[in-house]
Amino acid sequence: MQRVGNLAGRFDKERHGRVHIVCLNLSQDPKGRCLKQAECERRTGHGAILPPAPRERKGDPYGLPGAPGSGSLAAMDRQITTAINYEAEYNNRARVPEHAEIMAQWSADASRWRKDASEARLDVPYGESVRQCVDIFKPRKEKPGPIALFIHGGYWQALGRESFSHMARGANKHGVTVAVPSYDLCPQVTVVDIINQMRACCLFLWKTYRRKIVVSGHSAGGHLTAALLATQWHKIDEDVPPLLVSGGLAISGLFDLRPLVQTSINEKLRLTSDSAEAASPLFWEAPVGLKLIAAVGGEESDEFKHQVADITHEWHAGGTAVIPLTIDGANHFTVIEGLADPDDLMTHTLVGLASAAG
Repeated sequence: MQRVGNLAGRFDKERHGRVHIVCLNLSQDPKGRCLKQAECERRTGHGAILPPAPRERKGDPYGLPGAPGSGSLAAMDRQITTAINYEAEYNNRARVPEHAEIMAQWSADASRWRKDASEARLDVPYGESVRQCVDIFKPRKEKPGPIALFIHGGYWQALGRESFSHMARGANKHGVTVAVPSYDLCPQVTVVDIINQMRACCLFLWKTYRRKIVVSGHSAGGHLTAALLATQWHKIDEDVPPLLVSGGLAISGLFDLRPLVQTSINEKLRLTSDSAEAASPLFWEAPVGLKLIAAVGGEESDEFKHQVADITHEWHAGGTAVIPLTIDGANHFTVIEGLADPDDLMTHTLVGLASAAG
């Protein structure tokens, strides 16, 4: 059962069926219960399920070197967070022993969709390097509206588009064209370089098709989804619409990269505390008036759930419509499965973003 929240904490039983409300009231009692629980129940007929509470942000909550943190709250937060084992929290392969089998199935399903898709333009270059290519999957009956971009994960240092072609299947069945790119990997490039490569991919798609874009992405791709949504496009190219990217679905996204500095993941990323913060969409100006769906698997680590809670809190305060979505029973690898299923909530969420932007 999925848990869905929206900015007002509303719930439409007719439309969403057996879906529980996620309350975005951030006022909690000492046991973490919503202080407006009765109000939520009167409005929706359901009890509220709170997303993970956002962490205190006075000073640097991760206690990284050079952090300016001061005051009792910042000190307390550092004491709490230094007890977190970031290596374990972000090592998804160790958390999911069957990850190899799941990833092998990704490759098999992706290969099958490249053969079964109505129309597939493969290995289309959008940049200069070999990996800067995009595969474009068009449906048999294409609807007008944005192109949906899916960006793969792999902690900016692994995998490629060839394992994720089937992520186009669900949206294709609803008449939405889907583009699946690759990008250069760390340590050959930096995370900021990858952000710029995905911007270049979006510009290529606009200049080729003259259509806006909705972005989805998984893990590192979720980070890139938020980065593209928050990009000020008119400052990059005056000839593109200011809202070139009009909506985002970030699945298990990483919006604050600072915790990774302390992990083995950073051996190839080579982030410092400053560069990690600079590359973190959490600290960018929120894209006012746009919508971000921030999804996470119910079986993922607390840190991934905190990432969703943090972007919900920070960007909502800045004027972005951020909707948290928990996929119960899903781990970091199975959480994206719904995009391959035309009838799944994940697919309907992405198609809804495209329809709203069209």
